Amino acid sequence: MYFVNLIKEICNKNNNKKIAMFVDMDGVLADLDIRAANDIRNKVGGVFLNKRPLFYIINMLEELGNVSNLDLFILSACYNVAQANEKRRWLDKNASYFKENNRYFVIKEIDNYKDEEKNYMKGRYIKKIMAEQNYDYAFYIDDNYHMLKGAENILGDCVRCFHISSLLD
Repeated sequence: MYFVNLIKEICNKNNNKKIAMFVDMDGVLADLDIRAANDIRNKVGGVFLNKRPLFYIINMLEELGNVSNLDLFILSACYNVAQANEKRRWLDKNASYFKENNRYFVIKEIDNYKDEEKNYMKGRYIKKIMAEQNYDYAFYIDDNYHMLKGAENILGDCVRCFHISSLLD
């Protein structure tokens, strides 16, 4: 429970600040099955609905949802709206404590970003959400080092990034 205690300690020391935690889904809350990668890229339906939930992480984050000055957000990438809708349904079933209005999806067919911009897209979303909702600080959890580094480059000292391995005891 090192990670939970660390986050609680940081939030407690900053109890006058509004803090957000952004969490990726694939490889963080749900098993990342490499064999399904082609189905995801080819936009085959049902792939996200059948992902195995990682309950150790899901339960840990649910506990952090009780920290008074910490709000939990989903920030996940997908190719199209249908995949985002599958992810919403998966969350309803497996991690419903993530509020509907705190679920954000970087959708390639809508955001129309180039592949070389991909590593910065989530950082841009975090920056925009923090500004619009007046957050002072953010945590960001992902399994992709390049996404984490991209967010850190955009947000600097306003974010503390964690690779999924940091959550494991």
